[in-house]
Amino acid sequence: MKVVEQSCLMIKNNIKSNTFLCIWIVFLQIISIVCIFMSLGLIYNAYLNFEDSEIAERYIYVTLETDNDNNYSGMYFNEFLENYTEITKLLNDNMQYSNIHGKVEINGKSINTVSVFDFQGEDSPTSNSISINKEKFPNVNVGDDVIINNISYHVINDNTESADICFFDANNTPSSVNVTYFDITCKELLPYELHKKVENKIIMLFDPIETQMPETPKLLDVQMNNTQITISVILIIIVVLNCSLCYKFIYQKRQKTIAIYRIWGANLFECTLIYLIETLVYMLISFMLSYTLFDKFIKSLIIETYPKAAYAYNLNNYLKIFSSYFIITLFVMLIFIVVFIKKPLAEERK
Repeated sequence: MKVVEQSCLMIKNNIKSNTFLCIWIVFLQIISIVCIFMSLGLIYNAYLNFEDSEIAERYIYVTLETDNDNNYSGMYFNEFLENYTEITKLLNDNMQYSNIHGKVEINGKSINTVSVFDFQGEDSPTSNSISINKEKFPNVNVGDDVIINNISYHVINDNTESADICFFDANNTPSSVNVTYFDITCKELLPYELHKKVENKIIMLFDPIETQMPETPKLLDVQMNNTQITISVILIIIVVLNCSLCYKFIYQKRQKTIAIYRIWGANLFECTLIYLIETLVYMLISFMLSYTLFDKFIKSLIIETYPKAAYAYNLNNYLKIFSSYFIITLFVMLIFIVVFIKKPLAEERK
């Protein structure tokens, strides 16, 4: 049997005899696919809102003195470390790392950009290591041991740009370092109660000039983002069910035709292929019309209301939607087809 020829003939006869049905099927698929496009934008918008909130709301920034190179009015490290340890205990496992900035005087030379990286984890450098700026320490090389305040440090890098000297362990930093400001990066968003405890503790221990604490996400915003995702998922489920019912109706009207094909000698594979080709034709027409409609008239309205949805609408995502829609449609239709055509030939002859 010439499968492609029979599929084209079936589609042609169906359009002539059931014009309204064909238009209705394409129309329902257009609505379904446009809903998928809209859902994708809503999901992207909600996800990026969550992501931006998470990135912005994990940092704590504390300033102890104004920016004055000749002013050592911050907090010396021995006192700072005692107070800082209380903050890290409050944060516990939620602390990812901290960057402490300050000034120090080494052998009569003022070093106005000092950094102390306090890592949380096994990958942190050894506690007696330092990194230096070669321009500030021209006579020191990588591999040298440097004595600072009677503590020996091993130089592991001489190309530091962020500071003149960097230490890698808060517990092994010279007490003469004068801390000017520090920031802490948390692993996760701070719960409301912990947020307040940390803020109050910082104010009590450091009496800072400025404190920037992460704002806890607004409950209404979180609920709105969750609602967008939930509605989008429900829309996608409705789309799949809607298209499945459309094709099920088509196949029910084809039972007699398929029975005739089988009596003429068509096997199950050929009958299945006829159905799948017809399904593919309707799907391609619907998808092309859906994309044109959405891209020209609807996408701009979605982006105007949900700006971050714009990141969802690119060629890569459109291809992913088409591939997913194609695979899901064929899979669901294949189940219907097998149910409809896999009958004993004797029953079909009746």
